[in-house]
Amino acid sequence: MGRGGSFLLSLVSVALLGVQAAALKQDCYGATVKISAIHAQHPDEPVLEVYGYPSAIGRAIPASPTGSMHLELAAPPHACAAVSPPALPLSAALVSRGECDFVQKALALAAAGYSAMILVDSAPGCVFMSANDTAAAGALEIQAATITAVAGRRVRDALRASPAGLDVGLWAPAPRGPDLAGPLLWALAVGCVALGSALAAAAQRRALDAAPPKDSDSEAEGPRARADPGFVVSRVGAGGFVVVASTLLLLFYYLDDDWLASLLTFVFMAACWSPLAEALAAAVELALWRAPRLRASLNDPAPLPLLGPVGLLQAVSVVASVTTIEMWREHRDAGWAWAVQDAMGAALLVSLLRTVRLPDLATACILLPLAFLYDVWWVFLQPLVTGGPSVMVEVAGGGAGGPRFPMVLLAPTPGLGDNPAMAILGLGDVALPGLLVVLTWRWDVTQRFLGARPSHYGPCALAGYAVGLTATYAALRVGLFGDAGQPALLYLVPSTLGTTCALAAARSELGRLWTADVDPESLRSGGGPAGEDVEQGRETLLAT
Repeated sequence: MGRGGSFLLSLVSVALLGVQAAALKQDCYGATVKISAIHAQHPDEPVLEVYGYPSAIGRAIPASPTGSMHLELAAPPHACAAVSPPALPLSAALVSRGECDFVQKALALAAAGYSAMILVDSAPGCVFMSANDTAAAGALEIQAATITAVAGRRVRDALRASPAGLDVGLWAPAPRGPDLAGPLLWALAVGCVALGSALAAAAQRRALDAAPPKDSDSEAEGPRARADPGFVVSRVGAGGFVVVASTLLLLFYYLDDDWLASLLTFVFMAACWSPLAEALAAAVELALWRAPRLRASLNDPAPLPLLGPVGLLQAVSVVASVTTIEMWREHRDAGWAWAVQDAMGAALLVSLLRTVRLPDLATACILLPLAFLYDVWWVFLQPLVTGGPSVMVEVAGGGAGGPRFPMVLLAPTPGLGDNPAMAILGLGDVALPGLLVVLTWRWDVTQRFLGARPSHYGPCALAGYAVGLTATYAALRVGLFGDAGQPALLYLVPSTLGTTCALAAARSELGRLWTADVDPESLRSGGGPAGEDVEQGRETLLAT
């Protein structure tokens, strides 16, 4: 696939980034509830321990053991009708998933006198019990947790093998070891924005240096005098972001099916292979920086059938990229797959920040505030208006056992068992404010090229992004506005766009940044007829 085709797929991915712009901890992928079963008549002889997942239904599960409950099989098994009362006052019911919603099961069990509900999943993976009416569900006087189908079979087998029955205890132990998921995602996101900005700034400088001198024939300069145009976000396109992203979000929510997850996974893979191949080739070249002859030989093109001249390093990088992505697809549930997904996402982000451009601050002031409102609405306000769960959090977190979408960065958090929980950060939380940071770096480079005094908008915007992401994880840590998730753009837009606008206003340069186009081609023409030179472009930009 050529550069243009890969770029178009990257652009499609950008449209999908908005559906997952919430930073949250994805509990469904890691157990946080410990369920310990013991013989009812021999409490000193533990039978088994399984790990489960918490629920938005009923009372919070305590952090330490508070006593045991007699375990019984619910009758009927799905608890979708009137349930037979337990044999003992303090009992937990083992319930099968399906046939009715989670709240209906909890209501039936609570009415029968059960103190806890342990839901056994009916499919591979795990399920996080949600509720449309979260306030009513949280008021139920019952504890609720889910366990996998495999764990459910173990519990049922142990229950059948114990004539006197089993007692169980539910608690949510403190995480083992420090939680480094937030710092890891912070470093990865800030690093992607910094690297993308540096590469875009370097490309801007090369394009400006390649501008033809006064009275020269630009066509005679050949390809060297032309900048890679990439894709410039128009103001209309920026304004349509909310409509497109919201439509996609609702589509994913209501068409919560495996085919949609497979389609998005294919788009993500197709968008990532070229950026990942470029990243692998760049890493090899960097490792061989003291061996220029070897680097040159690896990049020396050789003719290949149907492909034409291709360098050995390029060919090997493409093969390695495609192999890595296919390996990730086959083993997405493996304990190491999150690192491969992060490498793919980081390569896509850096490539996107190099090729997608905001032309001026005015466009940024349309795109980012709308993205801010979009994020806040779907994470905070929409649940208050509709009385149900956040559509964005449900989609981003896989919902109640729904498909997982790959447009996120992942980091494991301390948990129970062998499958850790994953903290996630949507790629849109990196790409959207990152486009503004790139614009400021390109502006700084252009100012230096024009001989103006250093402006330092780029470092300030990058620092603002780092501070905003820090605030996001601090709010997530303390549970600000609730524990479901944090709309990262709530913090990132003020910290980047607010910082840039405030700095420009303080320097009386807001008008210059508002409409000044820093594209090298615009500088060559000065915004006038074709053939005018870069000197007029200098005067045009300095006069804006």
